[in-house]
Amino acid sequence: MINSQFAYRRKLPLIPIQSLKFDIQNRLPRALFFILFLALAGCVSRPGATASFDSGYEPKPYVSRIDDDRSQALYHFGVARLRAMDGDFHGALTSLERAVALDPDSFFLRLSLARLHLDLGADEEAMTIAERLLILHPESAQAHLLMGTLLFNAGLDEEAAGYLRRTIELDPDEESAWLHLGIVYARLGEFSRSSETLRALLDRHPDSLAAELTLARLYRETGLLVLAEHYYLLILDKEPGFEPVVLELAGLYESTGEIDKAIALYGDMLANDPDHHEVRHYLVRLLILQERLGEAREELYRLVEEHPDDLEAWRRIGLIHLEMHEWEAANEAFALILKADPGNEQVRYYLGTSLERQGQWQEALRTFGEIPADSHLYPDALAHRSYLYHRLDRRDEAIALLESHLDVMTVRPALYSFLASLHETGGAYESARQVLERGLARFPEDVELLYHKGLVFEQMERRDDALVLMDRILRLDPKHPEALNYIAYTWAERGENLEEALGMALEAVALKADAGHIIDTLGWIYFRLGRFEEARVQLEKAVKHLPDDPLVRQHLGEIYLALGDDDHAREAFEKALELDPGNEEVLELLERVGR
Repeated sequence: MINSQFAYRRKLPLIPIQSLKFDIQNRLPRALFFILFLALAGCVSRPGATASFDSGYEPKPYVSRIDDDRSQALYHFGVARLRAMDGDFHGALTSLERAVALDPDSFFLRLSLARLHLDLGADEEAMTIAERLLILHPESAQAHLLMGTLLFNAGLDEEAAGYLRRTIELDPDEESAWLHLGIVYARLGEFSRSSETLRALLDRHPDSLAAELTLARLYRETGLLVLAEHYYLLILDKEPGFEPVVLELAGLYESTGEIDKAIALYGDMLANDPDHHEVRHYLVRLLILQERLGEAREELYRLVEEHPDDLEAWRRIGLIHLEMHEWEAANEAFALILKADPGNEQVRYYLGTSLERQGQWQEALRTFGEIPADSHLYPDALAHRSYLYHRLDRRDEAIALLESHLDVMTVRPALYSFLASLHETGGAYESARQVLERGLARFPEDVELLYHKGLVFEQMERRDDALVLMDRILRLDPKHPEALNYIAYTWAERGENLEEALGMALEAVALKADAGHIIDTLGWIYFRLGRFEEARVQLEKAVKHLPDDPLVRQHLGEIYLALGDDDHAREAFEKALELDPGNEEVLELLERVGR
């Protein structure tokens, strides 16, 4: 919608300029209508005179009678104008109805009344007047335009098109009719006719910003983005900083990935209007999107300098500080928001996260504990609280907290997995298995719960049961890299199905190329197949990813040993023993190469 103040200043046609799918029904903004309404007042210079668009009708002779009906009609029309200026639109309607009652033959008054009904949403009343005007004045362009507009607003585009075309025949300079007709064609899917109509309007009115804006929106919606950009830029050449166009063009640039152009548009707009805080927010969003966090933070501080109560700006400031590990500054921003808005649960959650990342576990625990149980963030806060109890060596409290909530509230599967992990840290594998069974009763096809249960079976040395679970996971998710890796490594250890294991390992590596433990599996299968050089290449990669894993070092040493490279084998075994002192298997391997 064109900004009403701008439209009046530029004398743009007062119609709803629609974008998107051309199916949004917009009405004239009230302020915009009454600009028109007041402007038409000059058309009534004396009782009985016809309006400027009444040309073709014979005016009645003027007779000066102060108290005649037409004089009273003019009086009530003036009252309507004053009420409109005060924003009393319904009062204006009452006065205008009185004026029409006193001078029922006035085309101008009836047309004004119909337009006022239209603007106030009383389409039926406006339609009744429009039908009467067309009967009495079939050659009136304004009557046809009124009916076309009513049908346009009702979405009756085929019918509206006829009246709008007739308006143009009667008055080719009626800009709003051309604009409405161009939009009607677009809504009917006749994009070529829409474009031709709007271009014809520009031929008649080269300075019509409304036509250029409608064309820009038409081309944007039909995917002709270069043409859309062209018309947006034409408008900005004439009206630099015209806000609706800047915002739409920036959105177009964002949709095409030309973020720098959008940022430049917002920057130019802010250079002319530094206090436009909405645009600064838009700019900040794009800077964050480009990970230009320092610049975004500076823009936000400029914003809060002028608008210190802008809590959204402070929220973004806090999040940027959090992302940049500037903990104290993040805490201060979040605390400032909570002082002004103590019930802001999201910000309280952010503050707890910041404190947790700083290692202030007790304070973080208190902060997460202040999030109420009916909050949508409560399950997440619950997870953090249980984790913090664990970090504070209060594992039993962590377990008790989760146990008291898991089966009685809506939670994610990950909470069951975390509770199982707490049991595992104490060696209670059977308890961990039982927790995972409870989770799977609620989320029977959650592959991560199934995978975790498989790992628990591994800890319990129930590897066949683990393999059954991994096979089930692959039926649910054939591209699960960890399940593929588990099966492949287990077969490699057993020396079974090595070719099939190799295929699984290769697929797992393709899915998760930077996972050192999966690369180790691939190398170990090559070793089992006797393909030692290929095994060496993979294990050296694995060591780069997992330099402190003793098993990976041991595998690499065994491959060097198979290649006859005793020096490198010894070095690998010594490093493995350093990482895992007392490992008897590594000690035996070292004896083979000589310590």
